[in-house]
Amino acid sequence: MCAGKEDHVKEKQDGIVMDTKIYSGEGNASGIPIYLRGIQLLAVIFGCWCFAAILMESFLIPASFLRINIAIIFFSILFYFFFLFPSYGLVKAFFVVLFYAAYLFSRLPRLQNAFYILENLVIQQINIYYESQIPFFVADRSTAEADITLFLILLIIPVAALNSAAFVRRRLCNIAFIVLILPVVASFAIGIIPAEFYLIITLLELIFLSKIHSVDHIRKNRTDFYDRVGMKVAITLCGISLMVFFLMK
Repeated sequence: MCAGKEDHVKEKQDGIVMDTKIYSGEGNASGIPIYLRGIQLLAVIFGCWCFAAILMESFLIPASFLRINIAIIFFSILFYFFFLFPSYGLVKAFFVVLFYAAYLFSRLPRLQNAFYILENLVIQQINIYYESQIPFFVADRSTAEADITLFLILLIIPVAALNSAAFVRRRLCNIAFIVLILPVVASFAIGIIPAEFYLIITLLELIFLSKIHSVDHIRKNRTDFYDRVGMKVAITLCGISLMVFFLMK
């Protein structure tokens, strides 16, 4: 009897020890590695960069590339960490939206002038491609570059926030997908094919965005595990797509 009890206790102890080891293994596996976080950040930056670059080159938009690139990097990093650490998210979002709206209204005349200039550039491309005669809007061209640069920077801010929400928190993914592809569609609509480099990056962004969120997150305590799997699958597919593109070129 005593031997039977000791064996029974031993079995229970062995079972407990085994369960502890498995749990510890899962605990150590949780958390996304730094290099995957870095890839997420690069995806946010390159998504904003391709969005702006395709628009600027397709419609011949006069703006400061340097200031726009600085704004892309700054706001991409800012919103990346904003969504990476979601503590007091509603409070932070409230003040960000409030400051953004206040600054936007304070620069409304310049933004309106930039909008008219951009609209004229679009109309010009439409008239050339479709051989139409759409009239132009009256705008002040003396401050065109400064006003358009400001307009594009204020346009990039919500794009950076949207990309960060999609790549980091898996939110608004469908909207982010549409926004990323809009410049390409707009270019094709006026008969302009964007530069090959921008098309490749945009394609990789769309593949990465679609595949990174294709894993079904069922168990909350293993969300990081599925994040790692989803990102690794997305990176692998992007690499395969890039290799196939150059092999077929």
